[in-house]
Amino acid sequence: MVPMNARLHCYSYYSFLRGAGSPGELARRAAQLGIGALGLADRNGVWGAVEFYLACREVGVKPLLGAELTGGEEEGGGGERSAVFLARNREGWAGVCRLVPARQLEADFSLSAAAAEAGEGGDIFVLTPFPELVPDPAPPTVFLSVGPGTGARRRRGLARAAGERRLPVAAAGPVLFPGRDDFFLARLLEAIRTRKPLPSPPPPPPRWGWLRSEREERAGLDDFPGAAAAAERIAGGCELELELDRLHLPRYPLPPGEEASGRLRALCLKGVRRRYRKLPPGLRERLERELAVIGELGMDDYFLLVEEIAAHARGRGIPSLGRGSAAASLVCYLLGITGVDPLKHNLYFERFLNRARTDPPDIDLDFPTDRRGEVVEWIRRRFGSERVATLSTTIRFRGRSALGETARAFGISEPAARNLTRQLPGFASISDPERLRREYP
Repeated sequence: MVPMNARLHCYSYYSFLRGAGSPGELARRAAQLGIGALGLADRNGVWGAVEFYLACREVGVKPLLGAELTGGEEEGGGGERSAVFLARNREGWAGVCRLVPARQLEADFSLSAAAAEAGEGGDIFVLTPFPELVPDPAPPTVFLSVGPGTGARRRRGLARAAGERRLPVAAAGPVLFPGRDDFFLARLLEAIRTRKPLPSPPPPPPRWGWLRSEREERAGLDDFPGAAAAAERIAGGCELELELDRLHLPRYPLPPGEEASGRLRALCLKGVRRRYRKLPPGLRERLERELAVIGELGMDDYFLLVEEIAAHARGRGIPSLGRGSAAASLVCYLLGITGVDPLKHNLYFERFLNRARTDPPDIDLDFPTDRRGEVVEWIRRRFGSERVATLSTTIRFRGRSALGETARAFGISEPAARNLTRQLPGFASISDPERLRREYP
């Protein structure tokens, strides 16, 4: 059984401008305190999940993965509501990963319906401080949540609902920053997020908000004596193992009896006739070598998927360009993915793909910005939206942006803030302030 000092709900700095610690800092702090299990449930996202999972495993802390979803303003009024969804297993994690984009993209997303559906499935623990989000009757995996920072009024409401409906109550934070010394950083981020300058002098740290010792945590839960034990049971009931050491490749939809390798070979031979009037020396040997490597690495389906996307764009008159190391592949050239003849320019296929390579090949397809949406929408229709994901990049604070936002949080005027930021180069890092002082006095 997991030790009681389990924390079910932490924000990392992937809860943008709300959490003040990295996944690694949270994991290391938990290990120092002897915390047996730690839950990451960032606000409306799972961006830090893998980083957190690996960091916890490195220091011997059991990682619990989930997300805090917000919403519910239309479900009874009274402002925003929230619930934490913690994955019990692989099926639960898949469910959490479906809920997050649903929350972001579906105009009619219902937080109460999501909590009910997740609870009925049994693969996800649901924790919420809002009794109105708990289905009636409540599934065994749905809990009311309470933490040291829960206000007196909400505590009374939780106690009343728990008694009237016989609902279990679990201790579930949230933890906003790793240690007490990080309080000022957390207040600074809050000031940046809310656009409200920091008061002078700043208020003292609250009695909660950071990862605390077991004694400190229990002291804040005296009026809910069963909450600590419930948190322990929840932590013990989460057995999620991420498969990060193997590649999960997509499969191309083929009719029964047809193999991807055969379809790929046929398309390449068709491409030979289209690309060359006269076969150059070594073409056949090069093609066979590339197909053999692609087949051994199980990449036939992947190449078929990219080929169909490029072919669809050509058929619609949408320009596309395959770039990067894929230009070194004769197969990519024959499929019409790239436009550079690797034989003519003596490009080495092994730079793109070889038997010793552990990471997947990277085929970049560029489309015009004004028609890219057409291609993305067709991909969703062709292969199913449940099989298509959109990747994003996260913009982080660098020297100028961090200094400028901090200046505004202290009430410094916009012109003065600009004067400060101009003293730094555009991409300066602020991770080493002593170096900054030396190089930019």
